[in-house]
Amino acid sequence: MQKFLYKARDRGRRMVEGSLAAETEQAALARLGEMGYFPLSIAREEPGAQAQPQAPPHSFGLLTTIRRRDVTLVTRQLADLLESGLTLMRALDVLREQTERPRVREVLAEVASRVRDGRSFSESLAIYPRVFSPLYISMVRSGEVGGMLGGVLARLADISEKEDDVHVKVRSALAYPVLILLVGLGTVAVLLIFVIPKLVSLFQEVGQTLPLPTRILIELSRWLASYWWLVVLGAAGGAFVVRRGTRSPRARLAIDHTKLHFPLWGTLIKKVEIARFARTLATLLSHGVPILPAMQVVVQATGNALLRGELQQIGEQLRGGATLSQGMRRGRLFPTPVIHMVAVGEESGALERSLFKIAETYERDADRVIKSMTSLVEPVMILIVGAVVGFIVISMMLPIFSIDLLAR
Repeated sequence: MQKFLYKARDRGRRMVEGSLAAETEQAALARLGEMGYFPLSIAREEPGAQAQPQAPPHSFGLLTTIRRRDVTLVTRQLADLLESGLTLMRALDVLREQTERPRVREVLAEVASRVRDGRSFSESLAIYPRVFSPLYISMVRSGEVGGMLGGVLARLADISEKEDDVHVKVRSALAYPVLILLVGLGTVAVLLIFVIPKLVSLFQEVGQTLPLPTRILIELSRWLASYWWLVVLGAAGGAFVVRRGTRSPRARLAIDHTKLHFPLWGTLIKKVEIARFARTLATLLSHGVPILPAMQVVVQATGNALLRGELQQIGEQLRGGATLSQGMRRGRLFPTPVIHMVAVGEESGALERSLFKIAETYERDADRVIKSMTSLVEPVMILIVGAVVGFIVISMMLPIFSIDLLAR
């Protein structure tokens, strides 16, 4: 692919200069037309000529504040604008003008500036790896090559919306149990730190021998009243150690291995990851991306380190001439039905269709697991919190009943 230097005018009659990559001069002219430019001159860049220096991207300290839903919304709107006939440059300008989030507007302005200078859309997105994933950039690149950028962006928006739906369902399923746990812990803390010390003085005045549960509760209350700061410090230190430990590949692998073998939770994670793997790979293959580059993107899009390692091994086997189903059989994480469906897809030449079927099946299964978790976790949390509070109440009532019996 050659590089061409051009001078042109935009729709506002302003002069712009830059370079772009294209197979031929006619393809470069067509590209300028898609960008909304009116070419004045175009010439092939000679080998050895000094390339234009690239301006470094803005180093936003808070770029991570751009949410997944913002990227999904921008993708959907951009797909709609392109499919309605607008050029890429015009669509980016429209999005930049209508978005209300300053960070998103800043990213769109930088991307539009780089596209205006002749760089491809995928190259312009790649300078923001924290915002646009490798899957996103690879899909956009395939859409540019195949001339179907609008359709690819629409498919990307579909994928993002499905993943957002899964995250929302998981958060919703855990919200009520977590609320019960927090309320229970708050209730226990108030009883131990404020209520029980006032009752202890009453028991001391009577001078009777206290039951064992009451003595345990009183000692625990005294310890918490004196060393509550140690509990807070230990919790903060533990959270810090866990956070730092997850950055180590070995620790991350151990944590993800534990997650996969947790009852119900591990099943949910495995189903979500298999659905993501199948949908991502099917989407890439259906847009003409070869299977080896597609597997590299899938590996980067996988959240679980254990599954990511297995996918890397499958990728190595694909390079050695094995099929996808053969590589999956040599692993341990993919269920037999998934392997059989992939093998059938390879034999019939419809691998993408089989992968989409797998994704739909496992997304439905994940929904069922989420409902099962909700129906089981809520009563379990209520029982645990009720048992703890009940123990505290009974421990404090036993001496009171004893005092009443002695008085009679």
